[in-house]
Amino acid sequence: MKRGLVAVSILGLAAMAAQADEWNKQWPVNGTPEVHISAGDASITVEAGSNDAVEANLSTRGWTIGNSGVRVIEHQNGNRIDLEIKEPNTRHSFGEHSARLTVRVPRDLTGYIHTGDGSVRLTGLHGSVRADTGDGSIQADDLDGMLEARSGDGSVHVRGRFDSLQ
Repeated sequence: MKRGLVAVSILGLAAMAAQADEWNKQWPVNGTPEVHISAGDASITVEAGSNDAVEANLSTRGWTIGNSGVRVIEHQNGNRIDLEIKEPNTRHSFGEHSARLTVRVPRDLTGYIHTGDGSVRLTGLHGSVRADTGDGSIQADDLDGMLEARSGDGSVHVRGRFDSLQ
């Protein structure tokens, strides 16, 4: 009987850990957007996409998205978009937890991207971009303009044409 309860408990924990969720949002823009992204532990990809919108997709594993899980705080004021991802405190939780944010933007933009513990990937962007991660790598391909990239504990690989590179 005890083995049965243990097996059911383990299956329940595995099901909670396998939990996945998804969130999507699109903001219309005119001209060059200014995009501010901040995430606690999420991996972030920002890539050139639509010319008239900023589109975000957040996928989680082991967490739901909402008040009791990963919270998304977003705001648009003209061409400025602020997007913040807040992961729940998982100090006493079991299983794998991850959050992955993909943002498609017009090629021309001003971007500020920060994650505390995740990788940052930038592709096909033109303009001024500042990216930093406390504990993850930064990969930037096909960039044109100004890039400031900082990683507290990870590699930084960049390719492109830069007016300024820090």
